[in-house]
Formats: sequence, structure tokens, C-alpha cells
Amino acid sequence: MKDKASEQQAQKVIEELLRLRKAQGLSHEKLADRVGLNRSTISLIENSKRNPTLINCMKLAKALGVRLGDVLNKFEK
Repeated sequence: MKDKASEQQAQKVIEELLRLRKAQGLSHEKLADRVGLNRSTISLIENSKRNPTLINCMKLAKALGVRLGDVLNKFEK
């Protein structure tokens, strides 16, 4: 059973992390270096071709200078 609301919220979180990356002028490669992931992994996550783990979401948020909890709270209903 799919939970559409959770999937939509997760997509919004990824979109916010993408927005933050672009706002900071970071390339996939530069963000990947900060996080310790492959550049292609960042791209796949941003293009909804791969679901990130909670740990990777935390790493991405930290590398972008935000708390993952703050990003999640932004999209709570």
C-alpha cells in the first residue's frame, strides 16, 4: 500500500535540498565531495530516480547548512 502523502512530502524535501544547492551555487560534484557521495548519486536523488536514505538526507542537509528537521517541518501538514 502506497502512502501518497508521504511520497509527496519526501519529494518536497528533495526539491528543497535541490533549491538550497542551487541557491548556494554548488555543483553536484562539489556537494558530493562535501557529503561523501558520488556526483551521479546526487543527480539520481534530485531527479527522483533514487530514494535517499535518512542518513544521506541528513548529510545533504548538513552540507547545505540546514537541519533536516527544519526542512521536514517546512512541509508538515
